[in-house]
Amino acid sequence: MEYKPTVTYSADESFDESLFLTLITHLRKVLQNQPVQWIRSYGRSPHTLSLDIKFLPLTNALLNRTDLVTRPYYHLFWTECNDIDMYRQWVRTEISTWLDQLKALEISNWMIVVVMGDGSSKLSKPKIPLVRIPVADKIKTDFCSKSPEKIVILHDPLKESSKTADSWVSLASKLATLTISSLEQAVTKYEDRVRTERERRNDKSWNFCSYFILQEELAFVYEMLSLHEVALIQYDELDAMFTQYLLNAHVGDVAHWLSSFMKPVTRWRSLSLWRRIDGESRHRLVDGTASLIDVRNYLFSRHFHLLSAIGDARKITELMHTFLHSSTLELDILEIDMPPGAKDCWVFMNCMEITQSLERLKSKYDNGVWNGGLEGGMNMSNNDLQLEIANLWNLARSKLLNLGELCGLMPDVDTSSENLQVVVDLISGMGDEEERDGLAKPSSLILRNALSSKENFRKEYLELSELAMGTFKHTDRYRFARNLGRDLAEFYMRSGEPAKAESFFLDCVRMYHNEAWPRLNADASERLAKCYKQMCNVRRYVRMCCMLMCNPFLTEEKKSFYCDELCSLSTDFGDNNLPILLAVFASATSIQFNPVQTSIRHKTRQHILLRVRSKAPKPMHFHSLQLSLRHQALSNDDKSPVTETLDEEEERDALTYTTISSDEESNNAEFNGTSSAKQPSNALRRASMPKPPRRRRYLSGNSYDSLCAISQKTPLGPDGTIQEDSILWAGITCRSARQLLRRQDSYQSVCSIHSSTTNIVMEEYLDNLEVTNVTLCPGDNVIEIPVKTAKPGHYTLRQLRFSINKIHFVLPRILPVVFYTVTKDKPKLTLTPPSRIYCNMVQDIVARLSTEDYELGDDRESRVVLIHFPKHLSIIDVKFLSTQGNDGAEIPVPDPDFHVEETKCSVTLPKAPTQSVITISISCICAQPATHELARRHHRRTQSAPPTTIHKHVQSEHVLLPNAPRAEHVRTKSFANPDIRLPPSPLSKRNVESPVKKFLSFVREVADRAEKKPKPEKADSSTENGNRLENDEFLEVILDETDGGQWDGGSDKDYLSVNSGSGVSPGYSMEDVINVKSVTPGKLSASLLRNESTKSSVHQRRPLVVHDENPEDDDNKVVCNISFNLPWDEVQPVAASVNFLKLMRFSSRSLRAYLKSKKPESPGALQCVVSVQVENCSPHSFSLADYVLKPSGRGFAVSGLQANEKKKIAPAQKVTFAWKVVYSSTSPQDYSIHFHAEVLSDDAHTHASSVTYKFESDIVEQPLYTVSLNIGADGHELVVGEMTTLNITVKRIRRDPEQEHTRGSQQLLMYHVIDTRGRWAVCGKSTGVISVPLSSIETADLGPPVAKASLEIMPLVAGFLHRPVITLQRYLKRRSGEFDEQLSSTESPVLKPPKLMDFRPPEIVHIDEYKQVRIVETACQKSLTETAQFKKTKF
Repeated sequence: MEYKPTVTYSADESFDESLFLTLITHLRKVLQNQPVQWIRSYGRSPHTLSLDIKFLPLTNALLNRTDLVTRPYYHLFWTECNDIDMYRQWVRTEISTWLDQLKALEISNWMIVVVMGDGSSKLSKPKIPLVRIPVADKIKTDFCSKSPEKIVILHDPLKESSKTADSWVSLASKLATLTISSLEQAVTKYEDRVRTERERRNDKSWNFCSYFILQEELAFVYEMLSLHEVALIQYDELDAMFTQYLLNAHVGDVAHWLSSFMKPVTRWRSLSLWRRIDGESRHRLVDGTASLIDVRNYLFSRHFHLLSAIGDARKITELMHTFLHSSTLELDILEIDMPPGAKDCWVFMNCMEITQSLERLKSKYDNGVWNGGLEGGMNMSNNDLQLEIANLWNLARSKLLNLGELCGLMPDVDTSSENLQVVVDLISGMGDEEERDGLAKPSSLILRNALSSKENFRKEYLELSELAMGTFKHTDRYRFARNLGRDLAEFYMRSGEPAKAESFFLDCVRMYHNEAWPRLNADASERLAKCYKQMCNVRRYVRMCCMLMCNPFLTEEKKSFYCDELCSLSTDFGDNNLPILLAVFASATSIQFNPVQTSIRHKTRQHILLRVRSKAPKPMHFHSLQLSLRHQALSNDDKSPVTETLDEEEERDALTYTTISSDEESNNAEFNGTSSAKQPSNALRRASMPKPPRRRRYLSGNSYDSLCAISQKTPLGPDGTIQEDSILWAGITCRSARQLLRRQDSYQSVCSIHSSTTNIVMEEYLDNLEVTNVTLCPGDNVIEIPVKTAKPGHYTLRQLRFSINKIHFVLPRILPVVFYTVTKDKPKLTLTPPSRIYCNMVQDIVARLSTEDYELGDDRESRVVLIHFPKHLSIIDVKFLSTQGNDGAEIPVPDPDFHVEETKCSVTLPKAPTQSVITISISCICAQPATHELARRHHRRTQSAPPTTIHKHVQSEHVLLPNAPRAEHVRTKSFANPDIRLPPSPLSKRNVESPVKKFLSFVREVADRAEKKPKPEKADSSTENGNRLENDEFLEVILDETDGGQWDGGSDKDYLSVNSGSGVSPGYSMEDVINVKSVTPGKLSASLLRNESTKSSVHQRRPLVVHDENPEDDDNKVVCNISFNLPWDEVQPVAASVNFLKLMRFSSRSLRAYLKSKKPESPGALQCVVSVQVENCSPHSFSLADYVLKPSGRGFAVSGLQANEKKKIAPAQKVTFAWKVVYSSTSPQDYSIHFHAEVLSDDAHTHASSVTYKFESDIVEQPLYTVSLNIGADGHELVVGEMTTLNITVKRIRRDPEQEHTRGSQQLLMYHVIDTRGRWAVCGKSTGVISVPLSSIETADLGPPVAKASLEIMPLVAGFLHRPVITLQRYLKRRSGEFDEQLSSTESPVLKPPKLMDFRPPEIVHIDEYKQVRIVETACQKSLTETAQFKKTKF
């Protein structure tokens, strides 16, 4: 029942009842929206309320009520009298009677409401006449003269107007204020009464139940006013007072009124939370017959409803736990007698009742249908609320389990008559359950059904268990779920269903293991072992026995029992094996090689000392101990142990299981591959981490050791600082992250030995080390294992296994990786050449052969060494210097037996045992290959012409063996160290790019880039190296046959440099230019140089000479790849590269002239002086004989300029040889020249060798134009400072097919006048265009086409001066468009200039290049010059 403040009403007889009900309903709505302030007494804080008043007609019964809840707080009288006469006749009498009734009870809280207006018109009744003012005034005069505020006029209540609204607000405001004032007076008086009664609590007549009812009235009033927090205070005070009396009784101070609560309890009704007030419990409190259970039930139900109204679910759950757990303790404090199981029944029913109420409350909040006086939402999340409900289910489950034990409802117990009597007594004390409309099943009915039979009990118990466990997992409370699962597993075990209990026991074992609860883990493991035994699962039972026999938290009797169980069941597996982790009962602490070495020679004795610590309670005998090995064959170049790495799967497996470990006393872990004084043993130890805390969540002891590992070391410098650019990345990685970061409820424990699904992969043990009949005693044990050394290779210790019949204790991976190597060393061959060896001279190379683990037997054919060498290398002699046995003693050897055939040499070795060293001396001579020098080539890269083709420097061919190694493997910059160790890797072809090839590649790259560059204005540019880039579509590369400027003489006189573009005028012979017959070869070079120095080379391109300045570069070496096929088939051929330095260097120069024929119809002849210079690059003297020059092609006439006699060349000496070459062909063609000579050594060796020098030349090409210059008029002297005429005459010898011509059959040439010495001044333009006609080129009588040009020049100095330099350029053919006719004029602008290109030196002959003209001075000039010289000399 819901309480509200009560207000009575009365009305006159003429008042319409339906109208009155309408006005009352509207007034309630107005009051609910009208806030009013309740000002409390004693300085307490005020409250703002909205009254929901209940209007009742005035009766004597209401007037006589004194309680705070149902008593009326105000009284209203309603009238609608319209006539003063009617008022006087009966209305005044009725008001007077009403007031007399109230005054008789001393009630002054009343009010008269006068309704004015047509209040009944809307109800289809006659109009009510409007009340005249005199009627209202009369009522005020008669009854409210002293308190006029007690009369209120309500204007037109059924109309919608501002006046009507104001009158309603005024009425509601006055009524609410006066009602609250009346309520405050009543509450204040009642509080004084309660306070007085509480002060009497020590009187013998004082009773708690009476006081409870008295103070609860205040709580009802506050709840009626929707002040739920204030109402809760009243119940908190009652709860605290009652609890304090109970605590005092526990220490002996028992209140007299507690005797009524100490009577035996025969009824244990549950909570009635589905009702607002538990009427039966409150009735017992009023009568004074309530028990402790009744008081606690009623207090909690009142707390529950008030807290639900304000949405404080968290407070509800806190009180819930206090109520359920402390109430049972209070029953024990008062020593109240209750039947066995009654407390469990009461707790179970209350848990179910609270669970249902919380679910109803949650659904109301979720669906938004709660219409209580809530002041806000719930202060608890759904997840937390579900967790509290799960706790209630878990508590109900445990109480139900106790009742099942008590009532004989467990699966393994037979129900007796005593059990049935207990069930009857418990059901009788539950009381009768009231009907609930549309609500959940009553808790008492649930318990009755559960206690009715074993099937119902099992069903209810499993249902509660599943509900609680599922909710715990859903809220991430896995520990609660595991503990609950343990009880559920015990229930299944008692039900004879061990298969269902297995998973729950496994979850508990994992949880206790991960969270470091060792004692709980031992207990759960014992239960799991019993489960396996009951399931007849021998494999899993044996695993558990192995674990339990080593558990330190079990007694010695239990450990010995499980050890005997394991040994007795080791033969019960048939043909199947049972692998178990070795870490369960033992740990391998170290592995030591004896003697201390990991590189073992085959067929030697070696042992491994394995130290094992056993955890078994007594000695255990094993049939065998096995170490599986991984064998890896040795490769040809393996000489040291290899480091084995694990793939991803192996690393995961290795981290999953326990590796080699030690106990807590171990302090270091190290593995030394080599022996040392400080570390006498080669041991593998693993330091254990500090013992983890007793409770470490989700971290096992073994996985804790491998949490962090530095994945990569940072390289440090010599001073200990970090090197620049040495850190690629830095970080700390967790090798076990894959296991540690997974979900903890469903994954396999990192080192779990309890799971039935642990997968242990055993090796095949094809290669293994084995020891039989091994006994392990408790504690440390040392086992000696023999090592197999019969088969060479790398051996890695993979797995360790102890076997008892069919049970195998396995260490899946031995980490860190332990390995040893059984070696069978192969023979080694070392070549020791001299520090510097040269071609064309006999050299001795020493070869040292170490047989190592191989021997040379009696069979002659099995002792033959086959030597392969290139064609240019010749082996002269082979000698055995010495042979030493394995003891260092000399072994006599016979004379060597060797046979040389082309590029092979077979040598028969002497007989020798293992570890012998044979020293062999090989005498050989290497012919210097033919030297090729680059010739000049000129190409255009255009659309019509092919790409640039450059004659490459042809290197000497080397004889490469099938398995020859790269030459750079053994090539060094210096031969200071004569010993060269030969790598035993197979031979491979030498693929070294020479500097010339690199340069040619660079040239092609530059050409490709030049084609993409924009065209600058100037078309002429040159580089220092002589390779010219034209700023148009083509690239010119000039490679000259001469080697100018690269001889090491240090003087220009040693050069043989003749400009290849020089020529002579017609009519002059070669002797007129240089008298080659009258000079020696040495003077020839100087003469040519003097002629060379007088010409200007700015206008012509300098030749590009490919040379080698560093004598140690590849071009100065001759690489000889030598291969030795040793007598043993399994030994690969041994290859070596020996570098021979070139004995000599060559260079060439040529001087060319074009001589015009005397007959016009005959072409001119081409003559050239060719010189070859030979330089000795070695510290030895040698001689050249039979030297000859042979040009290729026909039509040549070669004559030597020196006597053909033997020439001796000293160290660092240079010798020059010269020939005159005449060629008369008219068609241009390329040709090559060969210089060939015999080389004779000056030492004791008489072996001779030859050398060839090849170079190419294009001197046979016929020129295109001749240029002649004439200065001044004939017979006139040229004077300094006077203008004179320079006449330029250009004659065409043959047609240029690449030159453009105009429409008028003219070929245009652009000329430039250049003076680089500052001797001439050009007046006017120094550049112009001349045209050469094409028509007369075939007419012999007209002569060759001639073009002439003239310009003014002035000599600047006196003396014999060379003429200015004239350079010519031609216009290339264009694809489209033509020249303008005005291009023939030098003064006409070029509208669309074609592309220009320089002529090559052989194409232009400057006839007057070496002629000089005489310049004289006037008398005045001569005097001034002499004066200036005199002053300069004087000062």
